[in-house]
Amino acid sequence: METVYFTSGGHTCRVSFSDFGLCGLYWGYKKHMLSPSLPDMAKVLKKELDEYIDGTRKEFTLPLDLEGVTDFQFQVFEQLLLIPYGETVSYGEVAKRVGKPKGAQAVGQAVQRNPIGIIVP
Repeated sequence: METVYFTSGGHTCRVSFSDFGLCGLYWGYKKHMLSPSLPDMAKVLKKELDEYIDGTRKEFTLPLDLEGVTDFQFQVFEQLLLIPYGETVSYGEVAKRVGKPKGAQAVGQAVQRNPIGIIVP
């Protein structure tokens, strides 16, 4: 696993990649932590994040590595990826879509633990 730090949209983020793809994206780090150079995948992600923040991108192209999430979280994230840009869906609706009609709170907890927020909204 490789972890790098870069700035996008005026905020410093920590990004982790496995051999399979992006597996972590966390915001709120100090600028002094910036990585001196970025691997190719990080350069692509930085460009895409900048475009997303500028409003010129609506989808991301990098492969994702969700190996560390539970089956339920994976199902929730799959549903989140199906929500069109600019639209919202309630946790209750996502719960219905994953076959857990009374699982709105569990969906909220899965979203809270999302390791690649923004990419998986």
